[in-house]
Amino acid sequence: MRAAIKFPVPVGGESAEEVAERFHREREALVRLDHPHVVRMIAADADAGWLALAYVDGGRLSDRLRNGPVPPDLVVPWLVQICRAADHVHAAGLVHRDIKPGNVLISGTGTDEHLTLIDFGLATSVRSRPGGTRDELVLGSPHGMAPEQIRGDRIDGRSDIYAIGCLAWRALAGRWPFHGQNPAATMAMQVRAPAPRIDSVVPGVPKELADIIERTMAKDPAARFVSASELAKALEPWVPVVAPPVPYGVPAAIGLVVTAMAGWALFS
Repeated sequence: MRAAIKFPVPVGGESAEEVAERFHREREALVRLDHPHVVRMIAADADAGWLALAYVDGGRLSDRLRNGPVPPDLVVPWLVQICRAADHVHAAGLVHRDIKPGNVLISGTGTDEHLTLIDFGLATSVRSRPGGTRDELVLGSPHGMAPEQIRGDRIDGRSDIYAIGCLAWRALAGRWPFHGQNPAATMAMQVRAPAPRIDSVVPGVPKELADIIERTMAKDPAARFVSASELAKALEPWVPVVAPPVPYGVPAAIGLVVTAMAGWALFS
């Protein structure tokens, strides 16, 4: 098995303590997770400060989306896979808090496309009070932040569901539903402005699918889907072809790919 070595790189003048906190968050989250659509940790060295992650032979979903809007028959299978990953994360008592195209890897082609959720540096327990690393709102992604996360309220899996809705909107429309002149303006729109219906922007989106996406982006968490699995179930009728599951075995050989990039996340 090939592996990717991820190690912390300071972002925006972070202190060594803040970098170590995000490394600790990710390591502790990945220890609790084991799912075909979640990146798998193979080994970690807390003293040396690195994680060995199962290598995914693919690119970021954000790169794929740079080519413009994607039709629903491709986007919906992606969303179902992301929902399955999120549901596993939530079942482990965690919230990812930064689901976005840059934190999703896509491999394979056609009906064999396989998505993998990565970068758990902001993951937190649903039992935790708001707070943590400095400027988490800035380190997160304003384009996909739920209103309650921006306000600093207690969050749960429904905050990730909101982010999945924003991702869906971005993929189908080729742009984000909310985009201000700066991050603060974007976050203010997330809190106050109603999301435009995707079928008003992309006429080819069926009304029923637009209803699902609109519900994921409700300002009130109580109005969203209760769980990522419920959202996946609502989306499944819109999947034209169900791709076969990708084998999740453990090949014999291990090769290491060492990559250092500006920012904390190896893949983001």
